[in-house]
Amino acid sequence: MNTTQFILEHRQDNIQTLALQRSRYPSVDIDFALQQIQGWQLTQKKLPQIAQINNWLYPKRISTEQASSETTAIYKQQLISQLNIQSLADLTGGMGIDCFYMSQHAQQTIYVEKEQELCNLATHNFSITNKNIQVINSTAEQFLNNTNTLDCIYLDPARRNTNGQKVFLLEQCQPNIAELYNTLINKAKYILIKLSPMLDIQQALHTLNNTQQIHTIALQGEVKELLFLIEKDFNQQPTFFAANLLTNQPTLQFTHSQLLNAQTNYATQPLSFIYEPNPAIMKTEAYKLLSQKYNLLKLAPNSHLFTADQLICNFPGKIFQVISHANKKNLNKQHLSVIAKNYPLTAQQIKNKYKLQESDSQFLIATQLQQQPIMLLTQIIR
Repeated sequence: MNTTQFILEHRQDNIQTLALQRSRYPSVDIDFALQQIQGWQLTQKKLPQIAQINNWLYPKRISTEQASSETTAIYKQQLISQLNIQSLADLTGGMGIDCFYMSQHAQQTIYVEKEQELCNLATHNFSITNKNIQVINSTAEQFLNNTNTLDCIYLDPARRNTNGQKVFLLEQCQPNIAELYNTLINKAKYILIKLSPMLDIQQALHTLNNTQQIHTIALQGEVKELLFLIEKDFNQQPTFFAANLLTNQPTLQFTHSQLLNAQTNYATQPLSFIYEPNPAIMKTEAYKLLSQKYNLLKLAPNSHLFTADQLICNFPGKIFQVISHANKKNLNKQHLSVIAKNYPLTAQQIKNKYKLQESDSQFLIATQLQQQPIMLLTQIIR
């Protein structure tokens, strides 16, 4: 059995078990095979289109885990398609997923990566998928020093320091975006940067002062990416986009002045429905705008929950129907999932106190109303 046959026959098998059996397969490059099997297994849900490509070669686990998902890569592809560009350079190539998808909307695409092994894999993968992408083994800094101007530059800087700890500030990432910013602006009309969800958006704007658009991307219940689209010489207010992918929820779009000028009204009692904004909106802190746009009343300044008597089907978040106020009699040992916002106890403490079991449909919402703690029994609608 050769290495290729081994990979195909053992794709579904446990990696640890195969590693222990390496002596049974002397003709197989077992380390390479295990890397390919593990990569394929990791991409089944994250990158289903890639997983179906025969002979696609996978990098080491950390590069596969750090790669964009297919869903977020397609979002960037659609964003790039609106720019009408001819040339694109991805200066932090990695596994090459973003570059692979974005190249569809550029006549010339360059993949830049400092690790030779990743460059070798990218060369192979782009070749078997007929992608005309030039692969360059270089650091981002070296490439910028030796290249002419481009229409668009994309960066997804590494967000771990030399000790392997997660970082998120612009100057902590590699390459150092704060340090490179002036060079980037001089080399391209557009710069698209993928940054950490932990980043303070307003703080980043002090450095990235030509930002045209900020996209907050949520997927499967959490914010996955912040995308800053920068345009050379742009000096107006950036537009914010809060998108919750793989849902039917609308993308909320607004400017900073719209956010500042929005008004919030507060509830005196919980009404028929409770509304919880999706994670992308929570990250952008567009609470006032949400209240105004959908005619919602906020329960409390720091709760970030809203209420209304109307069912607003296109609300960008979760919707709960209020059943009743909660008390000791109707709580003990029930099947209830718990949401605690601006409440004296955490969700876990409430679950422990009342011996609650998880539920997919019934929720206990613990929050505040007019500076008083309240608990509501609700049923999730969406």
